[in-house]
Amino acid sequence: MSTLKWILFTAIGLYLVSLIGLYFLQRQLLYFPRHAVNYEVEHNYELQVNDVTLRGWMVNEGRPAAMIFYGGNAERIDFYIKNFQILFSGHTIYFVNYRGYGESDGRPSQQALYSDALAVYDAIKTKYERIDLLGKSLGSGVAVYVAANRPVHRMALVTPYDSILNVAKTHYSMIPVGLILKDKYESWKYAEKISAQTLLVSAENDQTIPAASTANLAAHIRPDLLTVKQIKGADHNSISAEESYYEALVDFFGRP
Repeated sequence: MSTLKWILFTAIGLYLVSLIGLYFLQRQLLYFPRHAVNYEVEHNYELQVNDVTLRGWMVNEGRPAAMIFYGGNAERIDFYIKNFQILFSGHTIYFVNYRGYGESDGRPSQQALYSDALAVYDAIKTKYERIDLLGKSLGSGVAVYVAANRPVHRMALVTPYDSILNVAKTHYSMIPVGLILKDKYESWKYAEKISAQTLLVSAENDQTIPAASTANLAAHIRPDLLTVKQIKGADHNSISAEESYYEALVDFFGRP
């Protein structure tokens, strides 16, 4: 065998081994749980879903409306508690860690996050006149799924995507992600079922979620339900530090 052929076969072999490794390790590479830490606010909400206990926080108890917050990947959702408690004082707000995140049991997967989110909704639905959703990044896909399957009054999607599959294709063009990806989070498939007034908030300089991915999601939501807001100068992570971002959320959820 010539040196060139040996190099070629070796390269192909390494590539195939890498694909096999990616297939079996993909959830460890997709999800970045923030595990239990010393929280400033001790968790006060628990929900048993089959053999898994989800843990988080419930603030502003006793309000007529509820808001459920779905955080981003590798994000500590407790960072938002004090701020949201003031900004959305008319809502009882639920911050529930995904399974495998924070102090919640279990391991994350698309189906688990979807079913857990429905369980949280169903556990609180009879207590409130209406339920609003706020989903950020990874959590935008969870919010879309809930809104497609349950009655929701208003929903804000922050730095959302049409699918994790399409985002992965953009960032990893040399990998056949369509063949190996298990958790595709295809929000565009559920978007047409949404009946809630929806705010889509993007970051002007988002390098994580391509603008085309966000635009494609927007194209699948009924135009009469959709409001679009772009936060100038912000990127995927810094958007949460922008005053205009919070102003957009407060304006949206404060509407009648």
